[in-house]
Amino acid sequence: SEERFRPTTRVPAEVVAVRSVEVRTELEGRIVEVGFAPGARVAAGQLLLRLDISEESAQLAAARADQEIARLALERAEKLLRTGAGTSENRDTARARYDATAATADRLQAVIDKRTLRAPFAGRTGLHTFEAGQYLDSGALVTRLVGGEGDVWLDFPLPQQTATLPLGTPVTFDLDGERREAEIIARDATVATASRNVGFRALARN
Repeated sequence: SEERFRPTTRVPAEVVAVRSVEVRTELEGRIVEVGFAPGARVAAGQLLLRLDISEESAQLAAARADQEIARLALERAEKLLRTGAGTSENRDTARARYDATAATADRLQAVIDKRTLRAPFAGRTGLHTFEAGQYLDSGALVTRLVGGEGDVWLDFPLPQQTATLPLGTPVTFDLDGERREAEIIARDATVATASRNVGFRALARN
């Protein structure tokens, strides 16, 4: 019997997580709660860090109260206008007051939300040494979150003269002693000047 010869090439590849993100603080603040252990798996939406929001919470409560008063005033102005006892000018003034109080409350709520950091998707966190009372500046790295359980990208180069693999070509690779299958999903449009290699990306599904 005859066996069909299939040439093979072994190249090193970089394993890249399909989903990976750096979670950073948008605002500065003092940590009041740490919601994840170093290197632990977290669920989507799980609390990572909560910074101090006591001042904003008090301001928000006052802003919500002002908003409710303004809402009632707007309702009265609209009712008076419908019955002919009020003016459109008074109604417009009441509406502007309500819109201003609502905007203040929304701004404070946005600050509170930014000081409560949650996992954008399920994944595994990096190491950390955070503890309550620690102060963080804006833009501080909280953790790198890696998700996409089981699915990985493989980025690898091939010499220009052999870089003829079309998209969809199956490839095999070894990861932690396990032989797995992947499929080429992308190819660089240009050749690297220094190495004369072409970059490829393959997707290995779980």
